[in-house]
Amino acid sequence: MSTLKLLLIGLGSRITIMAVGMVNTILLARSLGPAGVGEYFLLVKLVAVLTVLADFGLSKSANVFSGNHEEWSSRIQQILLRFMLRSWLGVSIVGIGVLWLARDMLLRGFPLKWIWIAFLLLLPSLYANFWNAIMIGKGRIWQLNLVQLVGSATSLILITVFLTGFSGGVLAAVMIYSLTTVIQVVMMIIITYRSSSGRDLGDAPADLHRQMLSFGLRAHPALLSSLLWANSPVFLLNAFHGAVAVGIYSVAQQIVEKLLLPIQAMQDATFKKISLLSHQAAIVTMNRYVRVTWWVMAIAMLIGFVGVPYVVIAFFGEKYIRAAEVGRLLLPGTAAVSVPTLLAAYLLIKVRRPGLLSILGWLSALINIIVSLLLIPRLAESGAALAMTISQICISVCLVAVYIRATQTRIRDLIGLSVADVRMFRHQIGTILASQASKNECL
Repeated sequence: MSTLKLLLIGLGSRITIMAVGMVNTILLARSLGPAGVGEYFLLVKLVAVLTVLADFGLSKSANVFSGNHEEWSSRIQQILLRFMLRSWLGVSIVGIGVLWLARDMLLRGFPLKWIWIAFLLLLPSLYANFWNAIMIGKGRIWQLNLVQLVGSATSLILITVFLTGFSGGVLAAVMIYSLTTVIQVVMMIIITYRSSSGRDLGDAPADLHRQMLSFGLRAHPALLSSLLWANSPVFLLNAFHGAVAVGIYSVAQQIVEKLLLPIQAMQDATFKKISLLSHQAAIVTMNRYVRVTWWVMAIAMLIGFVGVPYVVIAFFGEKYIRAAEVGRLLLPGTAAVSVPTLLAAYLLIKVRRPGLLSILGWLSALINIIVSLLLIPRLAESGAALAMTISQICISVCLVAVYIRATQTRIRDLIGLSVADVRMFRHQIGTILASQASKNECL
C-alpha cells in the first residue's frame, strides 16, 4: 500500500473522528457551560498527565521496536503488560500522596472525587497509550482509527441521551468519558488477541525488556517536557483564574488542534515507511513530506484565522466568544509545530537520539512556563495562548535547525515544491482511483 493511500485512509477516518469529536465538544460546551466544561477538561488533562508520568518512555519503545521488529509483537506486548501494572500501582501511590499534600496549590478548587476517578482511569489510559504506539509502529492505521471512531460515536450517543436529553451535568460527562475509555480498551484487547494468536516468540532476544526499558528511559524526559509544555498553561489558568478560564481556553484549543489532523495522519502513515527505508532514502522522503506540510498548514492557518469567530458563534454561542480571540492567537503556533511533529519521528527512528529531543522539549517547556507565568495573571486565556504559540515557534525553529545539520539538507529542499512532487502525487492518486474502479467492476 502506497504512503499516499495510507495517508488518505488515515486522513479520511481522522476527519470522521474529528467531526464526531467536534460535535461532542459542542454538546459538552453548550450543556455544561464554561465552568463545567473547564472542570471536565481539567479531569481529562489530569488523566493525560498521569499517563505520561506512568509511561516511562515505553510507548516510544513500543513505537520503534514494533516498527522494526514486527515478529516480536507478542513478546513486546507481554513486556508492556507486566510493566503497566507495576507502573500504575507505583504512580498511583506516589501521586495520591503528592496531591494529598499539595492539592490546593496544584488543583485549586478541583473536586476530590474527580481526582480518584483520574487514578482509576490511569490503568486503561496507559494500556491505550501502549496499544496506539504499537499500531502506529506496525502501520496498522485503520485498526487504530476504528477504535477511536467507535469510541467517539459511543460518546456522542451517550452525551446526546444523558447530557443533552436529561441534563446530567459534569458527573454524567465524566461517567461517559470513563465508560468510553473502557469500551475502547476492550476493543483493543480483542484486536490484539486475534492478531497475535499463534505468533512464535523464539526470535526475540532474552534481554528485550532491558533494551526497551533503556530506550524508553532515554525518551521519557522528552515525554515529560511535552507534558509540561502542553498542560502547564491549563493548570496555571485554573490556579489564577478558575475553571471558567480553563473552559474558554480548552474550547479554543479543541477547535484549533483540528488543523493538525492532516499532519497526524501523515505521521501515522509514514512512520512504518521511514523505519524501513535507508538513511538517504528516508531523508529524501522526509524532505518531501515537510515541503507539502509547509504549504498545507500555511493555507489552513489563513482559513482558520478568518473562520474561527464564525465557528465559535455558530456552534458554541455568544458565551464562548472569547474563545475566538484565543483561537486566533493559537493558530500561528499550531501551524509552526506541524513540521517538528514529522521531523521528531525521523530523529527518533533513524538518528536514535531521544536525548536530543528531550533537550529541545525541555527548552520549549521552560519557555512556555516562564511566558505563562508572566502573561496568564494579567491576560488570562489570551496569555496562555500567547505563551503556547511563542514556545511552539521557538521549538520549531530549533528542531528544523537540528534536522538540517544532521541530514545536510538545504533549506530550499524543505520549502519549495518540485515538479517531481506533483508528478508523484498525481501518479499515486491515479493508482488509487484505478484500483477503486477495478474493485467496483468486480462488484
